[in-house]
Amino acid sequence: DTLRQLLSVLGALLATGAGQVAAQDAAEARSLPGLGKALRRLWFGTQLQGDEWDSKEQVLWLCRLLSLTEGSRAGLLSFYGAAVLMVDALAVFAEYA
Repeated sequence: DTLRQLLSVLGALLATGAGQVAAQDAAEARSLPGLGKALRRLWFGTQLQGDEWDSKEQVLWLCRLLSLTEGSRAGLLSFYGAAVLMVDALAVFAEYA
């Protein structure tokens, strides 16, 4: 529930169309892969400002996010491991958004 709330707040703070959709998706998500998918959509729909987050760092971040969604669905990650990846992904995205 806490991760859903964090993603909802992040989407609402961005005050964009993508942010509002992410907040709604987060409220409806019932799994970590669902939250990862909502965060990925938010990343695609958000215009990041500045050059602080270069493309190599974004690719690495996206790989971690995809590892979370695919690893959870395949049963390769524990809930704890997936939650740690999700918290890290939220923190990094919030830093640059």
